[in-house]
Amino acid sequence: MTHDLFCVTYAPDAQWTQYMLRSVQKHCTGFRRLLLLCPRKDLHLFLVVSSPFPFVKVIPVDEPPGKGHAYQNFLKCCCDLYSDADFFHHIDSDCAVIMPWNPSDYFTGGKPDLLYAKYSDCGTPWRNVTENALGFSCPYETMRRFPFVYPRDLYRSMREFIEQRIKRPFEWYALTAPAIKPAFHGFSEFCALGAYAMEKHAANFATYSTANDLKPSPVLQFHSVCSHPSHAGYNKTEADESFAKLETITKGWDAPEPRRIVLAIQYWSGDREASMRNVRRIVDNEPAFRKDFEMCFVSRFDCEHDLETIEYAKSRFRVSVHTSARRGTGWPTGCNDLVGDLLQHSVGQVKNGEWAKVSALFLMEGDCIPIHREWLSRLSDEWSATEREWKWLSGKWHATGGPVGHVNGNMLIHPMIAHFIPSIAGTRANMAWDCAWAPAFKPHWRAGNFIENLYQQTAIPRATLESLSATGKVLIHGVIDLSVEKYADEILRTRSVQ
Repeated sequence: MTHDLFCVTYAPDAQWTQYMLRSVQKHCTGFRRLLLLCPRKDLHLFLVVSSPFPFVKVIPVDEPPGKGHAYQNFLKCCCDLYSDADFFHHIDSDCAVIMPWNPSDYFTGGKPDLLYAKYSDCGTPWRNVTENALGFSCPYETMRRFPFVYPRDLYRSMREFIEQRIKRPFEWYALTAPAIKPAFHGFSEFCALGAYAMEKHAANFATYSTANDLKPSPVLQFHSVCSHPSHAGYNKTEADESFAKLETITKGWDAPEPRRIVLAIQYWSGDREASMRNVRRIVDNEPAFRKDFEMCFVSRFDCEHDLETIEYAKSRFRVSVHTSARRGTGWPTGCNDLVGDLLQHSVGQVKNGEWAKVSALFLMEGDCIPIHREWLSRLSDEWSATEREWKWLSGKWHATGGPVGHVNGNMLIHPMIAHFIPSIAGTRANMAWDCAWAPAFKPHWRAGNFIENLYQQTAIPRATLESLSATGKVLIHGVIDLSVEKYADEILRTRSVQ
């Protein structure tokens, strides 16, 4: 038997969805995958939200205008159209898994559990609309608590039952059914599925009245209507309290291996020596092995790797090596091909599992120099802030380089960026890649405060660097002499003092 988790979401619930996925990763075993359906206009957002979770399959749907909630209810009755799983376990975005959960936990004697209560006891408003949909008496309410578990055949059976009764498509009914007081909309998906199951397929379920003692539920539901300013019931205090509780619930979701950022050290024969000096400087600054960062040595096709420095880096970082397959040389083609190949390589590394735990790349050229001992922590904080804004890249923004400006190429960037924006991967523009791709990047960038670009400047005074460091800058890029390197060598730790 195969079991899929099933969730329908949309942009205002993105933060809830992220916590829900963390809780699933922390506590769930035995499920094949989680199907995450979202409006097509929100696809890129949920590709980002789901990217740390390889068990998630994001499915875009074409939501009819003005039918958001009703269409979600319709989709939850169509699980069988999106997967060949034998059973579907429903979970909503504003749910969190709070204890170990295996599909077998909600089965009794090989049958899925189905909870119910008398409408006369529970006081919920769904009886009239459910009876209107199904055409028979429904004395029991079945939307008692998550998870809801149904076999794949039930969905089609119920849809066809309703269609035969009303002589219209089920989708039409789910989207247009009138609200019958006291209900505030015209169709309740979980009440309809449960009532149909009890009436027509009761022998296939283990039914339990909520008036009796029950198994503990592995799922805790919050109320997402409080959490987003677009909701009429928005309450910032309640939202903050809920998210604080979710932080506690999902703590350790990435254990035993935390997510990490890859320092993508890029070079060709003309700047390899500077890059390797920088690598040794970075390694010497760390007093212990970093599990939250990795180094990927990325060389142009015609440049040999420095194996001695690579071995040196292994004392403090997980290390990988990549040689670009593209053959571009000179400016800008050589630089563009190196980065384009790296971003395609990154997508492959995520998909094959090697970088499944990678949250970001930091594209680092040889003249990008750290000037603060805790620069890696600052980098991590910046990416966390970028993720909170649902952005895909962060770096130093400049007004130059095109009509929208550009973010300098020494940037934090999502490892799946070439998957999210496929058009960039093959670009061989006659200009620098960070300028050429700026229009595609603009909706997704954050102007970060962690790096300063001093392009082609020389003899940077110590006072200037100290001032930049005091304002939050932990990296300097673009200086063409050794003035920044000399400052970094004074400021950063060295092996001799660790």
